[in-house]
Amino acid sequence: MIALLLFACQDGTLKSANDAPDVTILRPTDGSTFDPAVAVTFCAQVDDELPNEKLAFSLESDVDGVLSDAAGEACDGGNAGWSMVLSNAEQVISLFVTDEAGQVGEDSVFLVPEVNAAPECEFSSPIDGSAIRLGDRIDLTAGATDDNTDPAQLLAILASDRDGEIWAGSPTSAGVVAQAYTPINGGDHVFTLTLTDPVGLVSQCRTSLYVEACVDLDHDGVTDCDDDCDDDNAFVYPGAPELPDAADNDCDGLTDEGTIYVDDDGDGYAEVDGDCDDGDAMIFPGAADGWYDGVDADCAGNDDYDIDGDGQQSDAYGGTDCDDLLATVYAGAPDTWYDGIDSDCAGDNDYDKDLDGYDSVRGGGDDCNDGSAMFYPGAPDAWYDGRDTDCAGNNDYDQDADGSDDPSGGGSDCDDTEASVYPGAPDTWYDGVDSDCDGGEDYDQDGDGYLSDAWGGDDCDDTRSTTNPGALDAWYDGVDADCAGDNDYDRDADGHDALATGGDDCDDTDATINPDAVDVAYDGVDSDCSDSSDYDIDGDGYQSDTVGGGDCDDADATINPGAAETWYDGVDQDCDGANDYDQDGDGTDALAVGGDDCDDLVATTYAGATDAWYDGVDSNCDGLNDYDQDADGHDALAWGGDDCTDTDASINPGETDTPYDGVDSDCSGTSDFDLDADGYVGEGGGGSDCDDADAAINPGASEVWYDGIDSDCDLADDFDQDGDGYDDPVAGGDDCDDLDDAINPGEVEVWYDGVDADCDGADDYDQDGDGYTSDAYYIGSADDCDDAVASVNPGAVDAWYDGLDADCAGDDDFDQDGDSYRSSAYGGTDCDDLEDTTYAGAADTWYDGIDADCAGNNDYDRDADGYVSDAYGGDDCDDVDASLNPGETDIWYDGIDSDCDGASDYDQDGDGDDSDAYGGTDCDDTDSTVTPAALEVRDGQDNDCDADCDEGLISAGDLIITEIMPNPAFVTDPAGEWFEVYNTTGTDIKMCGWTLADNVGTHTMTDDVLVPAGDYAVFGYSASFTAMGSVTVDYAYGAALLLANATDRVVLSDTSSEIDRVSWTSSFPFASGYSMELRSTAYDSVSNDAAASWCKSTSFYNTSDHGTPGAVNSGC
Repeated sequence: MIALLLFACQDGTLKSANDAPDVTILRPTDGSTFDPAVAVTFCAQVDDELPNEKLAFSLESDVDGVLSDAAGEACDGGNAGWSMVLSNAEQVISLFVTDEAGQVGEDSVFLVPEVNAAPECEFSSPIDGSAIRLGDRIDLTAGATDDNTDPAQLLAILASDRDGEIWAGSPTSAGVVAQAYTPINGGDHVFTLTLTDPVGLVSQCRTSLYVEACVDLDHDGVTDCDDDCDDDNAFVYPGAPELPDAADNDCDGLTDEGTIYVDDDGDGYAEVDGDCDDGDAMIFPGAADGWYDGVDADCAGNDDYDIDGDGQQSDAYGGTDCDDLLATVYAGAPDTWYDGIDSDCAGDNDYDKDLDGYDSVRGGGDDCNDGSAMFYPGAPDAWYDGRDTDCAGNNDYDQDADGSDDPSGGGSDCDDTEASVYPGAPDTWYDGVDSDCDGGEDYDQDGDGYLSDAWGGDDCDDTRSTTNPGALDAWYDGVDADCAGDNDYDRDADGHDALATGGDDCDDTDATINPDAVDVAYDGVDSDCSDSSDYDIDGDGYQSDTVGGGDCDDADATINPGAAETWYDGVDQDCDGANDYDQDGDGTDALAVGGDDCDDLVATTYAGATDAWYDGVDSNCDGLNDYDQDADGHDALAWGGDDCTDTDASINPGETDTPYDGVDSDCSGTSDFDLDADGYVGEGGGGSDCDDADAAINPGASEVWYDGIDSDCDLADDFDQDGDGYDDPVAGGDDCDDLDDAINPGEVEVWYDGVDADCDGADDYDQDGDGYTSDAYYIGSADDCDDAVASVNPGAVDAWYDGLDADCAGDDDFDQDGDSYRSSAYGGTDCDDLEDTTYAGAADTWYDGIDADCAGNNDYDRDADGYVSDAYGGDDCDDVDASLNPGETDIWYDGIDSDCDGASDYDQDGDGDDSDAYGGTDCDDTDSTVTPAALEVRDGQDNDCDADCDEGLISAGDLIITEIMPNPAFVTDPAGEWFEVYNTTGTDIKMCGWTLADNVGTHTMTDDVLVPAGDYAVFGYSASFTAMGSVTVDYAYGAALLLANATDRVVLSDTSSEIDRVSWTSSFPFASGYSMELRSTAYDSVSNDAAASWCKSTSFYNTSDHGTPGAVNSGC
């Protein structure tokens, strides 16, 4: 990855014109070193007549490839700079700069990476091979060093081969890694510290520790090595009494044996799991329960003689339930007609609601209206009353069964006793019979108002309404539309048909223009229709320039704008007016005809033209060498020559080079600043070679310590190898370890690392100097538990609750009873520090009145919801669930009695019937007046839950049709069609499950519509206000109804009978853009059947349509 950073500025230095860019890399200098972990800053000076942004840059490495193709920005002393991290390898960096002419300037430097050694580390704690007890803390301490990097820049990972990774981070700047740690597992541990420097070099150091694993953490007298199966619980150990605490107290592999939590009969359920008889293995929750045997085998608590759980026992066992497998079937249950189920066990026929002896069609019978006893097969039926009382299924308004209704039924059959006469019937012309009932003239087939000339009229084509004596005749269509008998293709009557229709008359509107006429030249008129040009005398295809053409000589067919030009003959063959002696049009005549243009085919080449260097073209015709700009006799290096700077005549291979002037005068390419050729620039030339006369002395040489010579030019003290400021004793110094800069008389001592950092010779494991070695390090006595306080050691006297383990006994000073829990009087959680069975976390037995776990809670309120269990005088019906108590709000229908009131969770309105959404029969569980046992009333609701509302309570005429729009003008049919109904009663009417019908379709409403008393509702094709032409509808019936513009009907029916219908014919008062409104004097279901009761609306509801949808009619 190469990181780039561009600098800002632009140098304004210019060079001579037509020269390659002059490129010099100023920094770093040739042969210098770089740190692979740090970005290298490059600075160059680029001189050219063009600004940098017009040049192409490429900074390249022979190792890393192209580093940047950006122009770079200003740097200190230069005008092009970059910053980037290089790979850890010797490499040549080259900068190539190319101008717009393709000339390239370049410069290169050789760079060497600094030597980078891997970091080093060493553990000072714990001492390798030492040991501790499991549960004790150990201080892991190590030192980290790196000759090239601040230790704080290293990545450090501390890990155990048994416990895994312990810590990851970075050492301090002093190289210290310190981490307190308590081992998780016993046994041998190997701790490894892994260091990684910024360039990826890795090193590791290790130390080992043994952790004694046999401990008694819960102080119950049994260690984990003695088979204590839970050493965190003092009530668990081999031989302990078994308690009902869900733990294996006696470590025998069984839990709570002999308690209510154990399955005594081996059926998989204990008493606490709901086993209602733990002495019988055949009785448990989920067991197979045999019905009607009187045994509750599955402990469900239900009635063994009521399988469906509807509250009534089977009639086979003395009950009243006639079907004990369906919860909806029982004596007194709501019975739904036509479902084939005797839900109320009454024994009546479920398919004969009107008791007329005929089953409903809904049950497979043939009673077409089971809501009225007057409808049944064979009942007396009368024509044209709208009722199919005999259930024959035929149309009551179509006596001749020709598919067209009689006008009395809203149809348009002009003879309902003749089946061959009806709207749309085949009509035979000229027989005097109106078979299709359209009212048209039988001798005017095309309906143009003119009788056929075959039957005494003057219509020459009675099959086409556009052809008759009064029609307008269009020329050239081959039709004698006005029956005049003239030629339809010779409009000017000159005896020649029009050219466009296959004739030869080129202008059929002028009788003087035709193929027989004489043509007059140059008048612009083709009188003889020959189609030749009147303005091209020589016939070469180009009109004369005297009449606006381009032919400069209309008498010579070889001269015109399309002719080929012959150069240098003095003739303008192509009429372009150009100089015949200047072929390239550069304004200079050709050299061959007395001019000074040396190349008359290239317009950029002529005497005085601007000449570009190095393109191989003598643009100004001066004859000079195009590749030697400075005229020093040497071609430019970029173009195959050997002149490294072709803009300076003093620089070429024939010149003598002057060292240290920074100029390669002889173009040899060697460094001007490295006299001893050791690859390092001398200090006199701004480099780092401190002795440029000796190739063995330079920054890359190996240093030999203590010889008094600075071989690597680092200016360091040759007698202080670790660079800590203290000389080695061989040179009279006092640094006891001159290879470690962390060891010298000026260092601060780090205790317990085994290193005499300050060279004072003191015991590194007795910091407080009390004669006892720290117990963290198994050296000497190794029994001082606090090596920072001299008054704390194995020989001191200890006191309780002072916070000090003065005698280093290892016990907790705030846990007098030794139960591993500190006294609550001193910030702990043990509420009785003299009783080792009482402490935070101890097993607490509910309802015994003892707070064994020091929780401070009510021993009779197990779920801590503030309510005492009802088993101990309280009112909490479930003391193991805090969400169940008298203070909770009950959530309906979840099957849980959250507020402990004992009521059914599926009967929200408390009417005694559960919601039908949860297996009950109440269709509205929020209203106690709605129930299967309720009586149906006229209120727009389904009071008795039989899926119908107000059934049998709505009469014909209660809701009437008062306005119809069958033919809107603002939008196209059927969009925009609607009709309006009006509630004539004093109570609201809800239309639920009603049927809408017209002559072509029937639609059962999927949504309820409430029509308030004395108010209107609008039914339309679409629910869209825009699509309906600005009409708001209360219900959209879609494509089910298509209101015809001539003859149709609208029928309203509830679930049991027809409420109103309006049948219209062409005699009704409607037209395109006008609705039919019912007159205010005819607001009843009988009057609205007559055409005279209707009129066209006079009120606009959009810009084109009249009507008052949903409002009082206009009063037409």
